[in-house]
Amino acid sequence: MFFFIAGIQPKTVELDASPRKCPKCGLYQAQLKRVDHYLSLFFIPLFPVKRGSPFLECRSCAGVFTETGQ
Repeated sequence: MFFFIAGIQPKTVELDASPRKCPKCGLYQAQLKRVDHYLSLFFIPLFPVKRGSPFLECRSCAGVFTETGQ
């Protein structure tokens, strides 16, 4: 018997390495990120299935905002 373990898993991708200003706390600790979904086989991501929308995530206050900062 042979089993395939496959599925779709999310993967967070950092889009820009430079920190941005957080709309909540005002510190330059926010990173531009996106959650993409990948088809995986045996828990190894093979290729992207769906691209997510960009968002800001602050490392200081843990706030999550849309790319425009709202």
